[in-house]
Amino acid sequence: MPEHREIHVAPGPYAAKRLREGLGLGPEVRVLVNHDVAHCGPLPPLRSVAEWAGAREAFLAELLGPGEARPLLARTDEILANAAALQRAERIILWSAADLHEQLLLVWLAELLALLDVDPALLHVVHAERRRPNPSARVLWSVAFLDPEELWAQPAARPLSDAERAVLHSAWKALTAAEPWPLVGWLGHAEGAASDSVEGRLARALGALLRRYPDAASGLSVWDAHALDAVARYGPSGRNVVPHTIIPLETFASPVGDPDLVGLPYALHRLRRLASPALRAPLVELRGDPFDLRAVDVRLTAMGEDVLAGRASHAVVNGVDDWVAGVHLRSDVGRVWMHRDGRLVPALSAL
Repeated sequence: MPEHREIHVAPGPYAAKRLREGLGLGPEVRVLVNHDVAHCGPLPPLRSVAEWAGAREAFLAELLGPGEARPLLARTDEILANAAALQRAERIILWSAADLHEQLLLVWLAELLALLDVDPALLHVVHAERRRPNPSARVLWSVAFLDPEELWAQPAARPLSDAERAVLHSAWKALTAAEPWPLVGWLGHAEGAASDSVEGRLARALGALLRRYPDAASGLSVWDAHALDAVARYGPSGRNVVPHTIIPLETFASPVGDPDLVGLPYALHRLRRLASPALRAPLVELRGDPFDLRAVDVRLTAMGEDVLAGRASHAVVNGVDDWVAGVHLRSDVGRVWMHRDGRLVPALSAL
């Protein structure tokens, strides 16, 4: 196997395909891929590659279904499976756009390289952006949205400064904290950062995590709210409900969009949670294969109708057991925070 001194890191398999084909990268250039979706599910501290992979694989199995989640360390192009290659590299180039997933990848990769004792100066970043006649007309949420012409027109990869690396490390500590206040404090400190700076880009993306906390009135996180609304509007066919769950926030073509983009598996995962028989009063009912949007029907229950109409709170009736980055929300032990009027408050203050 040839020695790869320069490694490109892509935020997903489709983005990797775009990079290799769009830039004409030959076999002498290694492209590693992030196959995880760390902006969804628990975000544990990064103490070892094996521990991290195990924790994330457990969530991916829950997300994708029995037998569908391939172990991260078994993928030959996965970042985690190529620690030795990263340690031998002379330059590591991360391609990152504006959405939550890709900004979080930047933070995580800096931590991974530190864990592997890789010289931090080797990490270079392409802060990808739209390259059109009017580039301010659209925000580039994902590298996967770039066509070959735009790929060639991207700014050059550049190393991070000591100050920027410190920003990433402080963000990681806030993200993996067991309570939300470190992240709230980090976001407050980042207010006023230039929008095109590392801190400004990161703050815009990470701020979207606050809406993953339950809403103080409905008891629904932002994605549960969109899922329930999609069931009411487009049900019962999963073919309609699941795509329409993610469309309201997937506004990558508008000047002012939302950095919290998720995929179809996550939308279906949230619907399964709302239908769980472990809930005192499920909000939806699933009929068919709950892991296949093409083979499942979704209908509101009476409880789902009450929550949508503002007559009941999902959190009050069913409790909360969920993750937002490193925070495990659990109403059975009194660890719940809610989103109200643009800020987080303890559940007792919200209800």
